[in-house]
Amino acid sequence: RMTDGYQGIRCDNFTSSWRDGKLFNAVIHKHYPRLIDMGKVYRQTNLENLEQAFGVAERDLGVTRLLDPEDVDVPHPDEKSIITYVSSLYDVMPRIDAHDGLRANELELRWQEYYELVTILLQWIRHHVTIFEERKFPGSYEEIELLWRQFLKFKETELPVKESDKIHSKQIYQSFESAVQAGQVKVPPGYHPIDVEKEWGRLHVAILERERLLRIEFERLERLQRIYTKVQMESGVCDDQLAHLENLLQKDIALLNAGKPAQHTAEVERELDKADNVIRLLFNDVQILKDGRHPQAEQMYRRVFHLHERLVNLRSDYNLRLKVVTSPRVLQTQSTQKLRPELDDVTLRYVEDLLAWVEENQQRIDKAEWGTDLPSVESQLGSHRGLHQTIEDFKSKIDRARTDENQLSPVSKGKYREYLGKLDLQYGRLLNSSKSRLRNLDSLHAFVTAATKELMWLNDKEEEEVNYDWSDRNANMTAKKENYSGLMRELELREKKVTDIQALGDTLVKDGHPGKKTVEAFTAALQTQWSWILQLCCCIEAHLKENTAYYQFFADVKEAQDKLKKMQEGMKKKYNCDQSTTATRLEDLLQDAVEEKEQLNEFKTLVAGLNKSSRSIVQLKPRNPTTPIKGKLPVQAVCDFKQQEITVHKGDECALLNNSQ
Repeated sequence: RMTDGYQGIRCDNFTSSWRDGKLFNAVIHKHYPRLIDMGKVYRQTNLENLEQAFGVAERDLGVTRLLDPEDVDVPHPDEKSIITYVSSLYDVMPRIDAHDGLRANELELRWQEYYELVTILLQWIRHHVTIFEERKFPGSYEEIELLWRQFLKFKETELPVKESDKIHSKQIYQSFESAVQAGQVKVPPGYHPIDVEKEWGRLHVAILERERLLRIEFERLERLQRIYTKVQMESGVCDDQLAHLENLLQKDIALLNAGKPAQHTAEVERELDKADNVIRLLFNDVQILKDGRHPQAEQMYRRVFHLHERLVNLRSDYNLRLKVVTSPRVLQTQSTQKLRPELDDVTLRYVEDLLAWVEENQQRIDKAEWGTDLPSVESQLGSHRGLHQTIEDFKSKIDRARTDENQLSPVSKGKYREYLGKLDLQYGRLLNSSKSRLRNLDSLHAFVTAATKELMWLNDKEEEEVNYDWSDRNANMTAKKENYSGLMRELELREKKVTDIQALGDTLVKDGHPGKKTVEAFTAALQTQWSWILQLCCCIEAHLKENTAYYQFFADVKEAQDKLKKMQEGMKKKYNCDQSTTATRLEDLLQDAVEEKEQLNEFKTLVAGLNKSSRSIVQLKPRNPTTPIKGKLPVQAVCDFKQQEITVHKGDECALLNNSQ
């Protein structure tokens, strides 16, 4: 019945039928198809098939290796040995009760369906958690709008489907949960429904954080887009106004040259003031675009700056040419004297506007804040670089204001020079303040970038170690020891970097850096995270020692069991006597019995040692969330642990109430 459906494989006896190893593999494949590739079995040699079957049975089913391939691949294998081993295989094969309604193959199919569904689901979850933890967003409104729509589509369409898959996987698991509890199905680490729920919880947190950040960024860019549209529209209107002013100005100059009175002087003056106010507001809006790192901010700045240059040229033409005509000197003198007060007022108002701009930006720099994280520091640095360039370009306007002094009457020159002196003084202070803030932002950015990089690395290592499975489901301590050795080498390399960053932070604070609160916060975070990773190293060392001792203990127990079984089997074969046994043979057997008694006494000492060492072995099953604990389990802290609500010191005795996390 066991070999039904396996071509060329028959069980006629417990000797030669098992020699080629195919029958052993078929027995395992019948109940656990995923463990054996029968196509491979038909191609392998006898020794390869036997090694595969014994290895799989030992590794995946827990069957002690009582046979070696060389003992079976002989013309007449030992029948009793094969019967004993097959009995061991039989003991670990699934026993399906009638009320369960599942045959062995059905159970395997259910498990395979669950395994494949959970594998795909976990890959999908981890992929999207990685995507949603990305903190860099596109800079344009159109791109962030597209990203926002894609995110909403994901929540409305893709997420519900995967949630249904999660619920379905849990229902499948419940259909064979009794088989898991009976030990018929072994669930790999990370594949229990509790593990899936944990990963789903991570995804849910990542989705909420992504939605919050996307909404903030979307609203920010939407606000900037409204300002951009406003600047674009109003600059276009202003451009038309300036074109209209140029036309009026040229008409009046033409009339004056023809000896006729100007007709649009009041309108030109009024429109010049109006355009001046509009351009000043446009400059404020453009600066907001620069601060927000809008992709078209620089383009809008050049556009408004060009409008301002046209306005300055128009005002100069108005002041110098509108009232200057090519008439006789007496008429020109009278006209010039008549317009001189108006010309002086316009020129004085222009230098007052320059002074107001300098004072406004001085206040802006004085009140500027300092970022608390890398994105905000980068934003401030980019924004101030644009402002600093504007301040440097402003020098040309001051130079132009100096040339306007020649247009003033002697009465106004004293006041104008006073304004210019104040403007030079205030501009020098503004330029120095801007350079100082730029230097400080550069140094703060360098410090925060380096600190953030180290903090991210430490956080990644912390998450990796905290999530490591130290339960009895994970027996590969050799790989973990190698991994820990690599971690220690990395920490040695990182220690100098962290020390250098902390030294840089201390220097910045000592020198009175204006962003010292941010520097102190990062320095403290780095110190805390570094101390915590060292505490985690203490935990890893303790766990490595405990887990290694745990697995070594059970390896020693297994070795003792195997040794005892072999001695028992040997004795059964050796001390099989009947009436035909000679006296000499009996004397030899008695002598062997004395020697074996001494071996048993030694074995008794070994068992006593194992019994004694078992009291110091740390149990690993409570670390497995799929094995709920009953009552309170005493535990001991292997490192210091501090949070806002709790502080635990190394060596403290505690009680474990729940091991589900």
